[in-house]
Amino acid sequence: MLKMTQWTMQMAYPGRDVQVHAQDDCIQASFYDRRYSVVKLLREVEGVRGGYYYRVSFQSSSANVNGYMYYICRDAQGKELSKGYLHNGDRFVSPANAAQLAVEVLLTAKGTGSFQLTDLKLTEEEAYQPRNVKICTIGYELLNRELVTVPFEENVALTLREIDEVAHLNPDVIVLTENAFQTSEQIGPSGKSTANRLDDSHVQALCAKAKEYNCYIVTSLKTLDEDDVLHNTSILIDRNGKIQGTSHKTHLTIGEKEGGMELGTEFPVFETDFGKVGMLVCWEHFFPEAVRILTMKGAELILVPTHGFRLDRAATRALENGVYFVTAHVRGSDSVILDPDGQVIADGTEKGYAFAQIDLNKKAAVPYLSCSSWADPHNIYLNERRPSLYGVLSGTDNTI
Repeated sequence: MLKMTQWTMQMAYPGRDVQVHAQDDCIQASFYDRRYSVVKLLREVEGVRGGYYYRVSFQSSSANVNGYMYYICRDAQGKELSKGYLHNGDRFVSPANAAQLAVEVLLTAKGTGSFQLTDLKLTEEEAYQPRNVKICTIGYELLNRELVTVPFEENVALTLREIDEVAHLNPDVIVLTENAFQTSEQIGPSGKSTANRLDDSHVQALCAKAKEYNCYIVTSLKTLDEDDVLHNTSILIDRNGKIQGTSHKTHLTIGEKEGGMELGTEFPVFETDFGKVGMLVCWEHFFPEAVRILTMKGAELILVPTHGFRLDRAATRALENGVYFVTAHVRGSDSVILDPDGQVIADGTEKGYAFAQIDLNKKAAVPYLSCSSWADPHNIYLNERRPSLYGVLSGTDNTI
């Protein structure tokens, strides 16, 4: 059973005009000093076990005071193992060798202000359980074909065969490259590639493969909407062979604009039976804001059908957001699965596809990340953002 000790308090600037009353599950603080003041309150938690989930709940209010709450896990010798931010309702997992836990409340203010915290509770939940997902990302080279043009129907058939080739792996999700049906299409006299409608037979054949192999399929296709307007559309097909969601490419190349494509306007995140997924198409992931928005919306896994690739860029997107990041590229070697630390788990150099089982419950642990021990970049980066300083990033419309 968990037991919390009494609060202890430290002030970074002794002598400030600050009054703090901390007792059990309640903190009341009043700041009167015109100068910058910092107060740290720490409460130790006894009875903690390693490898368990813990959930925190509390109520708080403040006026002109910044309040932050952290968890701090230590081993039996008191060495700090991990640290991170907490909000009401959050839960975290203690490291396997954790034996001590502390809850910290940090208050900062400049001038008059107040802060109140009540009803602080910390409860132990279940032991850690992995949330495993098997991912397969396919390069266009899987079938050892050269990038020579073939008729549209043959291109579709080859794409469907790619899925058959990896089905023995029993993946939960298969990612295909950008414009999977149009990548090597033989262009006719019109000078334009074939565009799909979401209810046409080719897309339905892709849906049938998802149902046959009980997996999700993600890809991008050139599509026409009800007004015959062209889009580059990312598609999420569920295990039942239904199109669960789509999104139109929001950042288009000059050539795509010249070809008549319309810009997308949203970054949706989709709930699957294994977790939250975001999709981007090629040029979109060149822009850090696109990945950050998906991450802020809760995406745990970002899937990117693409014709453009640089490993350092993809690794940066994974690392700066603390998310798993998957690309499906024309070349198998550039079809990669990256962990939240930006490290390559698998690539398709040898077989033309990359396959890996990942654990979405396992948080990345990066040393010296804004704290004195280890931290999860997803937790740290999203909590230490300062949106009020980033107004210039909203930019303006770059049209003439």
